[in-house]
Amino acid sequence: MAAFKTSGESSVTGMTTRLAFTSTDSLAVFEAIGRPVWAFELDAHRICWANAAALRFWRAETLESLVRREFSDDGVAVGVRLRTIMEQTPPGQSAQETWTLYPLGEPKQMSVNLTPVTVGEDARDALLIEVM
Repeated sequence: MAAFKTSGESSVTGMTTRLAFTSTDSLAVFEAIGRPVWAFELDAHRICWANAAALRFWRAETLESLVRREFSDDGVAVGVRLRTIMEQTPPGQSAQETWTLYPLGEPKQMSVNLTPVTVGEDARDALLIEVM
């Protein structure tokens, strides 16, 4: 079985479907990127995978500790904004925004790329987030 796939056909003018990662292990391809990259599941409102640079950014000792970290205090507006990005960003494209992120409560204003993807065999909605 493929580690990652698109969930439909591509067209000459661009992708028509989102990139799908059938397991979080398949996201390991992003370890080669020196910038922080993580996948954030929208319904669970949690980080489900992060590269080593993201672990350092979030000040997490392990991926497991970051996956268990609570983001429920983000508020409804954050969830709504993330869902809007997921639904309104065309397949194969990213939204570029400035966000204030709070690794261990310390505010950091960052430019980020947010790319809609799906993760897992059940195709859970997620955003692949890359700090620029």
